Amino acid sequence: MGYESRLYVVDKLGDYGEVIAVFNLCKVPSVANKMKIYPPTNVYICSGDTEITTDCYGKPLTEIPIKDAISIIEDAAINESYRRFAPCLNMLKGFELNRWHDLVVLHYGY
Repeated sequence: MGYESRLYVVDKLGDYGEVIAVFNLCKVPSVANKMKIYPPTNVYICSGDTEITTDCYGKPLTEIPIKDAISIIEDAAINESYRRFAPCLNMLKGFELNRWHDLVVLHYGY
């Protein structure tokens, strides 16, 4: 087992991040390492009644602009053949950013 990545696409509404989509990339060190260097987010997301600000390792969720997340995954796809990259990229590229308040990707390690 290793460090796995879950991406939350959220619309930032003040200090709350409304979850719009979730994608499990599973174990992809090339992506996780690049996403973990982004700054911690200033929003929380909810799972039931629980506010989430850290991943299951106690590390703060990092906030990645959508365009950066797309670039990171595209770069990884050049060097790695991994079946989850294409659907993740299609999802991220499908958002019309001007139709949201402040859409970002939160990286969650599990």
